[in-house]
Amino acid sequence: MAKTLPLHGQAVLASMIKGSVGAPETNLVVTFADCGDASYHAKVTDVEPKQIATGSTTDITGSGHLDEDISGATFDMEMTGLGGLKLVQNCGGDGSQQKECDIQALGVKVGSLTYKPITFPIKAGDVTGISTVAAALNSGIPAVAESTTTTLKVTASNGGRRCLPL
Repeated sequence: MAKTLPLHGQAVLASMIKGSVGAPETNLVVTFADCGDASYHAKVTDVEPKQIATGSTTDITGSGHLDEDISGATFDMEMTGLGGLKLVQNCGGDGSQQKECDIQALGVKVGSLTYKPITFPIKAGDVTGISTVAAALNSGIPAVAESTTTTLKVTASNGGRRCLPL
């Protein structure tokens, strides 16, 4: 579920988690946007699943296409809520190592994001399951955490930056 490619350019994957209309405290809709352009070496084409439930842990993963091999990488993950409130910050490290980061709303832990390690190298071509983030959200999360933007940036060990699916 993890691989590394030498990258040139930068891409950002934003995954917006928004409360669904029918049951905002139970199911949250997951959408994504690939912010890359023609200069980026990774193109995100899909993110799964399309919904996550509060009170449980769900692996969110993506698929896409890489145009170069990757031999190693680092990652940086952030989450912001309503009004730009930082919910996850200073969450980064070696792309081949797992790391859990708390989601905090107004100083209260409402869940966690766990970056799951990538196995390197990753060969160019179509990829799935890279990267994977486990989202654990408490039941009854506050409104400030119901609509968020989560950004995962992956930087290849050669210094180039890429966006890998979340």
